[in-house]
Amino acid sequence: MNKVGWYLIIAILPVVLLINATIEESDDDNRQNLVIVFDGLRSDFITPELMPNLYGLGQDGVVADNHHVVYPPVTRVNAPSLATGSYPGTHGFLHNQIFIPSVSEESIHTGDDIETLRSIEPLLTATSFGEWLDQHDLSFFTGSSGSYGSAFLLNHTLASAGVWNSRGFIAPDRMKTKALEQLGDLPEIDRPNYAQNRWVIDAYLHTAVDKKFKDAAILWITDPDRTTHTYGIGASETKNALKHVDDELGRLLAELETRGKLQYTNIFITTDHGFSTHEGGFDLHEILHENELNENVRIFGNTQIYLNNEDHQLLRQIVRALQEHPAVGAIFTRANAEDGINGIVEGTFSMNFINYDHDRSADILVTAAWNDDINEYGYAGISTQPGVAGHGTTSPFEIQTKMIAFGPDIKKGIVNPVPTGNIDITPTILHLLGLPIPDSMEGRVMSELLIDGPDPETVNYNIERYETEPVEWNSEFKIYLYKARTGEHAYLHKAGIER
Repeated sequence: MNKVGWYLIIAILPVVLLINATIEESDDDNRQNLVIVFDGLRSDFITPELMPNLYGLGQDGVVADNHHVVYPPVTRVNAPSLATGSYPGTHGFLHNQIFIPSVSEESIHTGDDIETLRSIEPLLTATSFGEWLDQHDLSFFTGSSGSYGSAFLLNHTLASAGVWNSRGFIAPDRMKTKALEQLGDLPEIDRPNYAQNRWVIDAYLHTAVDKKFKDAAILWITDPDRTTHTYGIGASETKNALKHVDDELGRLLAELETRGKLQYTNIFITTDHGFSTHEGGFDLHEILHENELNENVRIFGNTQIYLNNEDHQLLRQIVRALQEHPAVGAIFTRANAEDGINGIVEGTFSMNFINYDHDRSADILVTAAWNDDINEYGYAGISTQPGVAGHGTTSPFEIQTKMIAFGPDIKKGIVNPVPTGNIDITPTILHLLGLPIPDSMEGRVMSELLIDGPDPETVNYNIERYETEPVEWNSEFKIYLYKARTGEHAYLHKAGIER
């Protein structure tokens, strides 16, 4: 090569290197958004002793200290609420067991009966995260160690990468083939669910982070829920489950850091419900049977009562029996015509008031009573349900929680007292992606968490108390309900009965 040629190479080389560096920086700067759900995570589990990685992430980012799951606080309500940014009254998925007469005369067990779920059209009556991203040519990854149903409800249109569920529901088929090739045989279920939870993290790291499914992802980790149901709140096995999921979080964060991705990833960590210790025998079938009111009704999930016909007298009789029973908590019926707050039966709140009123809703929605007593391990929150521990009531120990947010678009080292909710997570990520928010999404953009958003101290919010109107038979009886309100958005805070 002559001297002119070498001069040209020397002159052009810096320009080529600059172009390559610019391309690499542009590739790396693509934002990623990750939602992690730790199933059954009480806010008082997030401590330096029990969960140092999660606690530390909050110290480096934002702790949303006044966060709320969606009522009822059960898995297969909060999964579609996260996915759609809306309440059950909008998306139409009302409990872990649902009743749709046009589909089945029996209740549909939404955890296992995946074939029935896939046959319901429409399954959700609101736009979901995955299908919205699909419409805007963005990618979505869904990984879950939960039930088939809860995994499916996170991405029921099987958008983008579909659903990767470590219990065996992987769809569409092309993704199942890919998952098994990349990750090997599916592990066995356990308590704590070590291997299946780890599989979900591996699936995300292997498939979504460096490849095409990275714009947004939801990972659903089934602990501590599975373990707490069996052993109780504060038991050593439950603490082992917490350590396990926190270790998996630490492994995920370390791997993102090693790959140079952590600095570009917005992470939101939440739960679908808290937990209460169970002490009691709350049983709707028994209550109605004792009062000879069990004919012409159907009871699903020990919370939902459907009347076989429009019998207002029977409706009032059932509500009266529930109001008098000490194991019964808050009661909801359809809205009256006057204010939309009170139900059509005296001494009840309306389903509309808690964003639960849908064509599929029961005639009566009822929960077990709760109190703030302490269990043997020092954890507050007791409900009258049978079993060891669980959830599904209007107790603050099941509804109120904390959300941890961290990332390049998130403020650093603050505690946010402004009320937030699970329905706000999807709208916030859509905002970060620069996408419009579908009309069916009822959540808000949590702007006070974002770097370019307002200081939380400047955001107006309040907690409001409501009471049902007096009942004729007992002037002392009332149902009370608290809502946490941020602007036009309100979140059920807690509710209970005074007799």
